[in-house]
Amino acid sequence: MTVEPSLSGEIHFTRLFPWLRLFRGIGVSIDPKKLFLAAIGLVALNAGWGALDRAFPSSDPRIPAGLSSFATDSVGGGGSFDLGLSLWQLTEPIQCLLTPFLVVFSLRSGGGLSILHAFLAAIWAVIVWGIIGGAIARIATVQVAAGERMGVRKALEFALGKSIPLVLGPISPLLGVAILTIPCALFGLLYRLPTSIGPVIAGLFLVLPLLAGLVMSLILVGLATGWPLMHASVAAEAEDGFDALSRSYAYVFQRPLRYAFFLILAWIIGLAGLTFVSLFAQLVVQMAHWGLSFGAPHDQLEALLQNGRAPLDTVPAKLHTFWLAVVGLLAHGWVYSYFWSAASIIYLLIRQDVDGTDWRQISLPPAPPNPLMPEVEPIPPSADLNPEGTE
Repeated sequence: MTVEPSLSGEIHFTRLFPWLRLFRGIGVSIDPKKLFLAAIGLVALNAGWGALDRAFPSSDPRIPAGLSSFATDSVGGGGSFDLGLSLWQLTEPIQCLLTPFLVVFSLRSGGGLSILHAFLAAIWAVIVWGIIGGAIARIATVQVAAGERMGVRKALEFALGKSIPLVLGPISPLLGVAILTIPCALFGLLYRLPTSIGPVIAGLFLVLPLLAGLVMSLILVGLATGWPLMHASVAAEAEDGFDALSRSYAYVFQRPLRYAFFLILAWIIGLAGLTFVSLFAQLVVQMAHWGLSFGAPHDQLEALLQNGRAPLDTVPAKLHTFWLAVVGLLAHGWVYSYFWSAASIIYLLIRQDVDGTDWRQISLPPAPPNPLMPEVEPIPPSADLNPEGTE
């Protein structure tokens, strides 16, 4: 584990203003390994949601699409970058999880098929970003806290090894909601009694379902706001789902204002990173177009790279669209890379504030043995140190 730089000025400011560490989120998130993992997550999310769309063709159309237009339009479409349309792009990781649940808990969900569709979409999002988000958070945590680098394979091995807490941790609070829903549903049978006696009895004891609604609301609010901290907790502590769940709820409800401040600051910082990433992705396409223009016909390049006038069913158009989509997908993936990187930094900061744990203290695997140092076998306590029997 590396030690923080010994520059007194840096130590002074980061100790006086710990939130300055959030500015590292942009640099940490611009990492090919994290962008690659985020791109895999987006493709997997889109594939699963596309399969659900085909399985439930007549369900509620409010189920979100997998990949937003940012993946292609903002890079290869030739349009200028519009920051006003991207202000909420950084919240997309939360939106892709919350939107299906909003359909589940909506009073106008469109029937059982829509609820089932939305619930399966939410579960798939939890699975995908449980594994991928956990891997990204692990790389970011090790990089920020220990100053070490971790490869994609080791990060995925860690996330798969901790798949139960990473996936079941965010889902387990819903069990409490389901348990409280059962007595509420039974209470609702009172409204089916003849005449007005049922509604009168229900009105007298309406406080009971309202109390259940209060508890369910607290569970859901804590889950929605603390969900990223669960993955960051597993990434930092390598602990089970119950510990990660309890930590996330405790940190959210014990330090709500500080946590909100960290979230808002991370969002503001992320806007600068989003602007840079989007403009840089457009610059990559622009410079490639500029270089090709010295040898290729102008109209053909315009049709294939910028204006989209080439027929999409042709092989050249498909190939060019594929590579432009790759650039857009990596740019889009930065949003998720930054989200999990910032969540990891916020977790380390708020853990230090609540528990007093040094932000550099994380769980790391034991170092491999040094082949140049011979292993010394310990002497058993019962070993006879004087086999000759001499004094």
